[in-house]
Amino acid sequence: MSGIVMTASRIAWLVTGSAWAARSLLEFAHPEYWSPETTLDYIAVWLFTVCFLLLAPTVLLIGRLASSGSVMAVAAVVAIGAATAGGANAIEDGFGVKALGTLYVIGSLTAWLGLLPLAVLFQRAGFARLSGLIVALMLGLMLVNAAGGIIVLGVLGGLAVATNWFTLRRPATSPTVVDGTVA
Repeated sequence: MSGIVMTASRIAWLVTGSAWAARSLLEFAHPEYWSPETTLDYIAVWLFTVCFLLLAPTVLLIGRLASSGSVMAVAAVVAIGAATAGGANAIEDGFGVKALGTLYVIGSLTAWLGLLPLAVLFQRAGFARLSGLIVALMLGLMLVNAAGGIIVLGVLGGLAVATNWFTLRRPATSPTVVDGTVA
C-alpha cells in the first residue's frame, strides 16, 4: 500500500476501534435500543449503526494487507454484511421500521460469522498474526455488550501502530521427504 493509503487505513482502524469502544462503554448507561425514547437511546442506536458502517471499510482494508483474491472475496462478504447491518439498524431502530429487523440479523451474522473463514484464509496465506487479529476482532464483537469494544479498540489500535508486525509472513517451508514419505 502507498503511504497515503496506509495512513488513511491506520486512521480508519483507530476510528473504528474507538467507535466500538465507545459503544461498549455506553452499555453501562443501559440505553434502550429496540424502542428508543431518550436522547441517550438514540445516541446508542446511531453509534451502533456507525460502528457497523465503519466495520465495512475496516475489514476491506485489513483484507488488502494479504494481497490474496480469496481473502479479499471473503472480506467483501463481511463488509457487505456489516454495511447491511448498519443500514438496517439505522432504519429499524433509528426510524422505527421494525420490518428490517430480519435484514439486520442477516447482515450482522454475515459480518460476524464471516470473520471465521477470513481468519482461516489469513492463516492459510501465511499471515498468522492477521489471523489472530481477526479472531480477536470476532471475540470483541461477540462481547460488545460486555466491554468487548475495548478488545476491538486494542486490536485495531495495535494494527494501526504496528502494521508491519501483523503483516509478517511465516517463511515458506517445504515438506521433508524421508524414505518416500512426507514427514
